[in-house]
Amino acid sequence: MTRLAIAAALLLGAGSIIGGPVQSPPRVDVVVDVAPAPHEQGHKGIDDATAAALTTAIAGQFGQRQVDVELGMVEATPAGLVQRDLAGSGRLRFGTDSAWLPFRFHALYDTDLASVSAPQLTLGGGDPQFPLAARSPVARQLARELTRRFHAEFAQQSARIALDTVRSTPAGDHYLQLHASGTARFGGEGQAGADIRALYDTRTGDWLQLNYELVDHS
Repeated sequence: MTRLAIAAALLLGAGSIIGGPVQSPPRVDVVVDVAPAPHEQGHKGIDDATAAALTTAIAGQFGQRQVDVELGMVEATPAGLVQRDLAGSGRLRFGTDSAWLPFRFHALYDTDLASVSAPQLTLGGGDPQFPLAARSPVARQLARELTRRFHAEFAQQSARIALDTVRSTPAGDHYLQLHASGTARFGGEGQAGADIRALYDTRTGDWLQLNYELVDHS
């Protein structure tokens, strides 16, 4: 099995200030595996360069952590003159953990730049099934972190978000996979539903993943 050590310079968070000082992006060292995961059939329709760019982009979503990434089946379809839409599955492992976490993903690959845009990553083998009480410690921490990120994104308007339901399931050695629904309100401008997916480290209290998507509330 061929293993590649890749040092990727990734800028966490978008945006720049015109005229401000130029800062070097943080360095992220990840170890990725471009061979097929042993439990799956392997790549379909992608080459090694695409696989390497994809695994680096996936690992880069977890900040400075060392991440092992194995790709399983990957489907590539044309999405324009120089882009390909990638969809598939795989598994990943953090640091010295013994357990692997399955994931599914969608991403866009630019053949000219040999780069992958931030993949839409869903961790875990399925939807969490165990409901959490609204006042449970994990649900309350999720609500606080979600509120912080939501206010940062919509800082220019009156906006708030609240959780309605939270479900969880154990994942890996010491993680909780969470799937929640909520409601986002924008002052007098209406409201929207929110679909939230997260991965919580019960040992450190870190949020390895916390993504939310606003959906039609009608």
